[in-house]
Amino acid sequence: MHLNPKAGEAALDDLFEASQGDGLRRETAALIVEMRAGDWPADYRGEFLRAIAPDVIVSARTHHLPVSVTLAQAVLESGWGRSSLSTKHSNLFGVKAGRNDEGVRLRTVEGESHRTTAKFRTYADWSASISHHDKLLSSSSRYAEAQRHWTHWRTYVQTMAPTYATDPHYANRLGQIIRHYDLDRFDSLVVHAVGRDQALAIRTNATANGA
Repeated sequence: MHLNPKAGEAALDDLFEASQGDGLRRETAALIVEMRAGDWPADYRGEFLRAIAPDVIVSARTHHLPVSVTLAQAVLESGWGRSSLSTKHSNLFGVKAGRNDEGVRLRTVEGESHRTTAKFRTYADWSASISHHDKLLSSSSRYAEAQRHWTHWRTYVQTMAPTYATDPHYANRLGQIIRHYDLDRFDSLVVHAVGRDQALAIRTNATANGA
């Protein structure tokens, strides 16, 4: 008996959409990545993408963000997970620490060439970095307009980038990474899962209210 690969993909998609706990979601997301990311490079780039993609998929579902953009941001801002900030402090996105937050002071470049020193957050692991990054983007009023376009990564990037980054070419750089590695291959999976979550929430509320 031979399993149709397309049927296998569809079954995993259904399982991911139906899953409610983060544990099962991540396990299913890892299988989806393994099945669909065979064309990613067989080097440090593919290794990095495969390492973070399951957590990015799960977090994107929770926070309603495009998977493709978070993956591209992690690639660009951590140098494929090889920067000192990401390897020693698990900070993939260069998130800075608040005045009262613990952190580490490091030299950094603002804009295209301005060198300065800043305090950055430290995380227990990359998963925590992804979750915090996504929470910041999805809950901050600064990105409220971008959030309205989260189901379309191109519009989201163009709206988010001017506020998020000092680099005037940031949006273009993200777009190049997304297109080159087809990082938007998981976006529709999350969009459909969020739609299912919202439909379930409506039915649950209706039942609770006696409708």
